[in-house]
Amino acid sequence: MTITLPESLLPTDELDAASRHRLDRVVREAAAIELFRQGRLTHRKLGELLGLDRFETDALLQQHGVDEQSLTADEVHADRATVDA
Repeated sequence: MTITLPESLLPTDELDAASRHRLDRVVREAAAIELFRQGRLTHRKLGELLGLDRFETDALLQQHGVDEQSLTADEVHADRATVDA
Protein backbone atom coordinates (compact mmCIF):
# COMPACT_ATOMS: atom_id res chain seq x y z
CA MET A 1 0.00 0.00 0.00
CA THR A 2 1.37 3.39 -0.93
CA ILE A 3 -0.07 6.67 0.27
CA THR A 4 1.21 9.98 -1.02
CA LEU A 5 0.70 12.89 1.33
CA PRO A 6 0.57 16.44 0.03
CA GLU A 7 3.80 18.35 0.62
CA SER A 8 1.83 20.89 2.67
CA LEU A 9 1.21 18.24 5.35
CA LEU A 10 4.88 17.35 5.70
CA PRO A 11 7.37 19.24 7.84
CA THR A 12 9.28 21.90 5.95
CA ASP A 13 12.66 20.35 6.72
CA GLU A 14 13.79 17.00 5.32
CA LEU A 15 12.45 13.98 7.15
CA ASP A 16 15.16 11.80 8.63
CA ALA A 17 14.79 8.02 8.45
CA ALA A 18 13.32 7.75 11.96
CA SER A 19 10.74 10.48 11.30
CA ARG A 20 9.80 8.90 7.98
CA HIS A 21 9.36 5.51 9.72
CA ARG A 22 7.14 7.04 12.43
CA LEU A 23 5.02 8.82 9.84
CA ASP A 24 4.67 5.60 7.84
CA ARG A 25 3.63 3.75 11.01
CA VAL A 26 1.01 6.34 11.96
CA VAL A 27 -0.53 6.32 8.48
CA ARG A 28 -0.48 2.51 8.26
CA GLU A 29 -2.12 2.19 11.69
CA ALA A 30 -4.81 4.74 10.85
CA ALA A 31 -5.69 3.00 7.58
CA ALA A 32 -5.70 -0.46 9.17
CA ILE A 33 -7.84 0.64 12.13
CA GLU A 34 -10.35 2.23 9.78
CA LEU A 35 -10.55 -0.98 7.73
CA PHE A 36 -11.11 -2.88 10.99
CA ARG A 37 -13.89 -0.47 12.00
CA GLN A 38 -15.54 -1.06 8.63
CA GLY A 39 -15.38 -4.81 9.16
CA ARG A 40 -13.02 -5.26 6.23
CA LEU A 41 -10.19 -6.57 8.42
CA THR A 42 -10.48 -9.17 11.13
CA HIS A 43 -8.71 -8.72 14.45
CA ARG A 44 -6.15 -11.31 13.36
CA LYS A 45 -5.51 -9.66 9.97
CA LEU A 46 -5.18 -6.27 11.66
CA GLY A 47 -2.47 -7.67 13.91
CA GLU A 48 -0.70 -9.37 11.00
CA LEU A 49 -0.73 -6.18 8.94
CA LEU A 50 0.80 -4.19 11.78
CA GLY A 51 3.14 -6.90 13.03
CA LEU A 52 1.39 -7.16 16.41
CA ASP A 53 0.41 -10.12 18.54
CA ARG A 54 -3.12 -10.53 19.88
CA PHE A 55 -2.51 -8.57 23.07
CA GLU A 56 -0.69 -5.72 21.31
CA THR A 57 -3.57 -5.52 18.82
CA ASP A 58 -6.06 -5.34 21.71
CA ALA A 59 -4.01 -2.56 23.31
CA LEU A 60 -3.83 -0.60 20.06
CA LEU A 61 -7.59 -0.81 19.56
CA GLN A 62 -8.18 0.25 23.15
CA GLN A 63 -5.74 3.15 22.74
CA HIS A 64 -7.74 4.37 19.73
CA GLY A 65 -11.11 3.83 21.41
CA VAL A 66 -12.20 1.10 19.02
CA ASP A 67 -14.71 -1.38 20.39
CA GLU A 68 -13.83 -4.97 19.69
CA GLN A 69 -16.08 -6.76 17.30
CA SER A 70 -16.90 -10.37 17.95
CA LEU A 71 -14.12 -12.79 17.10
CA THR A 72 -14.76 -15.26 14.31
CA ALA A 73 -14.66 -18.99 15.01
CA ASP A 74 -11.38 -19.22 13.07
CA GLU A 75 -9.82 -16.55 15.30
CA VAL A 76 -10.95 -18.35 18.46
CA HIS A 77 -9.47 -21.63 17.17
CA ALA A 78 -6.21 -19.92 16.19
CA ASP A 79 -5.96 -18.28 19.62
CA ARG A 80 -6.60 -21.62 21.31
CA ALA A 81 -3.93 -23.29 19.19
CA THR A 82 -1.46 -20.57 20.20
CA VAL A 83 -2.26 -21.02 23.89
CA ASP A 84 -2.06 -24.83 23.63
CA ALA A 85 1.35 -24.69 21.92
